[in-house]
Amino acid sequence: MLAAEIHPLTFFRKYDDEKEPSRFSPYLLAGVGLLSFNPQAKLNGKWVDLQPLSTEGQGFKEYSDRKKYKLNQMSIPLGIGLRYELSNTLNIRGELVYRILNTDYLDDVSTTYIDPTYYLNYFTGTKLNNALLLNDRQYELDPTHITMDGDQRGNPNNNDAYYTVNIKIAYSFGRQRIRN
Repeated sequence: MLAAEIHPLTFFRKYDDEKEPSRFSPYLLAGVGLLSFNPQAKLNGKWVDLQPLSTEGQGFKEYSDRKKYKLNQMSIPLGIGLRYELSNTLNIRGELVYRILNTDYLDDVSTTYIDPTYYLNYFTGTKLNNALLLNDRQYELDPTHITMDGDQRGNPNNNDAYYTVNIKIAYSFGRQRIRN
């Protein structure tokens, strides 16, 4: 992640000869990042990668508008934080960062269910079995539920996003606090 921080209070701070700068500094941050992800589901005690299974028909000619999604995506981090200087070279920070993603497949769910019989045209063996078992897991909640081709699975109008809470300790090399 490459991010810039803006410490708004430093724009309004007046330094005088008798006061040391505040040790607390709230800040805003924004930047750009790279997200590498791999949606998975547990099946019979083993983790199975979902992207190769085309759970929504990605890459199938029957669903030509659904392209295979990439497992590396750009993200836009936006956040707020508070820095506290423990010394002139050591500080601690707390941050809340919201990351906007350029994908709706972080969880492998975006559009609608497909007709599972199409898997027979593309997969065999274990991959076919996994695709048939993992493209629709509603039966786990309600064994009587019947999903139809075209039923809503996700919301393609909203890309995924996530947030993190970070606590950081930073050491600054070659920095000295200005004192009189």
